[in-house]
Amino acid sequence: MRDFFKFDGLLKEEERIFRDMTRRWVREEVYPRVQPVWTAGNYGEKEHRWLRDQVAQMGLFGILEQGGSYVMYGLACQEMEYVDSGLRSFVSVQNSLVIGLLDKFGSDSQKKYLFQGLMEGKLTGCFGLTEPDFGSNPAFMRTTATPLNTLTGTIGGPDHGEMAYQITGSKIFITNGVVADFLLIWAKNRATDEIQAFYVPADNMGVERRE
Repeated sequence: MRDFFKFDGLLKEEERIFRDMTRRWVREEVYPRVQPVWTAGNYGEKEHRWLRDQVAQMGLFGILEQGGSYVMYGLACQEMEYVDSGLRSFVSVQNSLVIGLLDKFGSDSQKKYLFQGLMEGKLTGCFGLTEPDFGSNPAFMRTTATPLNTLTGTIGGPDHGEMAYQITGSKIFITNGVVADFLLIWAKNRATDEIQAFYVPADNMGVERRE
């Protein structure tokens, strides 16, 4: 591949090494496996777990949280996008919209019990914002969260319980939605009228997912 804009000259040595390592991985390991799966249209749980393990082994989950730079993150996304857009979407949602959101706004118990699993590729999360009627415009969000005045021990057990809510609504076009272990669902809190993100285990009663 010719470098018409002499982009390589702008990179630090560690960034080039990281970019080249990611490039070899996606072209030699990922592409031969995902291309026939994509052609056949049978991407399932087995393939997702294999891909998730591979990404974790490459250290591509939590790049920024592990001391990497935004440049390295961007280079990794560029190389993944070159081979498969779905792969890049999966990794960037896990990084920016799940790990990044929890890092900035999550509770201590959420960070303690979710971070390691996300980084090690043992958990997949998703970011549920977009809705069928008004897309990603939160001003018209119809999904609501009603406080139940009870505590939930879903994160960290009863000693780390947090306020429980009943979430009512629908989401659409949610990357990782059908394979996620938990959902970060955006909803309007009926007690405060504020838009907030809520942690929802994927196996909770009432959660329905379909492709």
